Amino acid sequence: MNKLQFVFKFCTEPQKSIYKLENAQKYISDLVQKTDWISFAISKHIPKQVRQDYLNICQFHNELARIEETSKERSLGVGKLQYWSDQIDQIFLDNPQRDPLSICLHNSCKNNPLPKYLFQKMINYRKQQVERGEFANLVDMATSAEANRGSQFLLFLRLMRMDIENQDLKQLTEFSAQAVGITDYLRRVPFTLQNYKLSLPEDIKFKHNINVRSLWDRIRGEPKEELYDVVLEVAAFARSQMIKSTSFQNKIPPQSFRAFLHLTPTEQYLEELEYYNFKIFEKAINQNSYVQLPITLFKNCRKMKFVSKDYEQK
Repeated sequence: MNKLQFVFKFCTEPQKSIYKLENAQKYISDLVQKTDWISFAISKHIPKQVRQDYLNICQFHNELARIEETSKERSLGVGKLQYWSDQIDQIFLDNPQRDPLSICLHNSCKNNPLPKYLFQKMINYRKQQVERGEFANLVDMATSAEANRGSQFLLFLRLMRMDIENQDLKQLTEFSAQAVGITDYLRRVPFTLQNYKLSLPEDIKFKHNINVRSLWDRIRGEPKEELYDVVLEVAAFARSQMIKSTSFQNKIPPQSFRAFLHLTPTEQYLEELEYYNFKIFEKAINQNSYVQLPITLFKNCRKMKFVSKDYEQK
């Protein structure tokens, strides 16, 4: 008898249902902890009143990203994303489907001023990316990253009742979303390659003569050095956007920095990537930092900052 069966043995039928709000929320929380530990660690520094709503939005973002990464056929990926587009419509009509994430999102939207257009924006840009397949250049990659992570950060700000029309918050969202979103794609490279996908800009790959089908040096049994040159260029751009975001740390409203705490693990990842000479398959880079990240988050939150270091603006 596993743990779930043991718990359910002492539950009444209504309590067992995954479609009951309390059970659905527990399911989503456990799922984020298992599949997106970084967001789960950050959630500990989000106000308790909206922490579950924060996790619901994180899981929604993760679900859309999973569809983009794992769909081998474009029509199938677009169909799955259209399903979520219809789900969002139904959620805002107070008619969520019997699905744990839909039930949780409905509760979040009912209790918080979350704009529908931000959810749909995340879906539409994922659709475009699935249909297009590859990024033509860094601008395309940055635009996609900004649409996805930027919409998520704006939803976080609304959870905290911040004015998303504030110009400083708008600019900060743009830079931070590009930094975090591009770093997301770098993090996923070792995993997306299993499906013969290399989500890096085509022009940079062409410049360094990198192709997903001829990526490995068969003699040495490891990736070609040129791949690390591609990673370096992309990581350098992500870092430059992260540095731009730091200029807003003292300009934004108090406590709004919590919406941008994903910059903390982004800073940590880019530093580790540089330390290992941009060898993106290094085991140490691709493991969760179960000790260092919580400590860094705690220190940053005490200082009301989203990155640890002070960078010089160029």
